[in-house]
Amino acid sequence: MENLFIQSTINDQGQTSLEVGFEDGFSTLIPSEFNANAHNHITIAVTRKDFWGLQADFGISETDALGSLIKQFPNDNVNLIIGSKIVRKFR
Repeated sequence: MENLFIQSTINDQGQTSLEVGFEDGFSTLIPSEFNANAHNHITIAVTRKDFWGLQADFGISETDALGSLIKQFPNDNVNLIIGSKIVRKFR
């Protein structure tokens, strides 16, 4: 995963995505649902089909994605939902 990043992004229209790519080049976005609440809980949901595409293109795992999102949101409890599977880590 050298030079690879995984992050939650939001565009000017307010649409959220999970972005995966190489810091020095190619990246791709898949649509996501993003929810944060006042209790420091963040949930990011993507479809299983879209996530499998990222796995095929970049060789990432669910654990890689969750770990990167935890680094992006270090003060929050992060849930990653892939299809109907919840991948989570609480502080």
